[in-house]
Amino acid sequence: MRRPAAALICVSLLALLAGCSGYPWTAAERGDPEAQYVLGKMFEQGDEVEQSFAEAAAWYRRSAEQGHVEAQFSLAMLCLHGRGVPRDPAEAANWLRQSAEKGLPKAAHNLGLAYELGEGVKRDVVEAARWYEQAAAQDFVDSQLNLARLHTNGDGLPVNQDEAARWFSRAAKLGDPEAQFRVSLAYAGGLGHRPNLVKAYVWCERSAAGGFEQARQFREELNRRMTAEQLAEAKQLATEE
Repeated sequence: MRRPAAALICVSLLALLAGCSGYPWTAAERGDPEAQYVLGKMFEQGDEVEQSFAEAAAWYRRSAEQGHVEAQFSLAMLCLHGRGVPRDPAEAANWLRQSAEKGLPKAAHNLGLAYELGEGVKRDVVEAARWYEQAAAQDFVDSQLNLARLHTNGDGLPVNQDEAARWFSRAAKLGDPEAQFRVSLAYAGGLGHRPNLVKAYVWCERSAAGGFEQARQFREELNRRMTAEQLAEAKQLATEE
């Protein structure tokens, strides 16, 4: 049974590790930003306390104001969705910026999304791409996919199939099925890669194995376009890799 917030007795592993029966309460009240963040997360998730987004926001704010990067991100998400605080995309963008500037990739991605959508900030696709690139360089797959899409469609950026292929390839190597499908299409159509049906089939097979339905359909098309020798080579490579 969850304990009411006012009567919480700390029995978590964190308390044992800290050697303090009042952790995180006592430390949070003393102003420790990590404890304040932990307490905010407990209230947000309803972990050993009654769930309260308002309490979560209050503790995240105290931690965020001291520069705690995860608290800044968590507070931004509550502001963005209006949980425990009035919905305020501009404040959300402000906290995302502070967190992203400290290098948190999920914050950089969400700030890029804010700029792309014009949510809380003036729409600026070039600025969106800059933040996506910061997250993508740290292997944040969603940012890699967004960058590839922007370069493919030319929405606010020049069309650049080579850049699109580069980011799709990085996401594909990290195991993203959609990216693997896009790499397959690129090899099949010669977009950012030299045409190569064998490689197209290998990436399509990986995407299909990851459950991407369009890859299953495209694999049938590749089967019709490829010679028996190409198919044999592709299936062997798919097995080996």
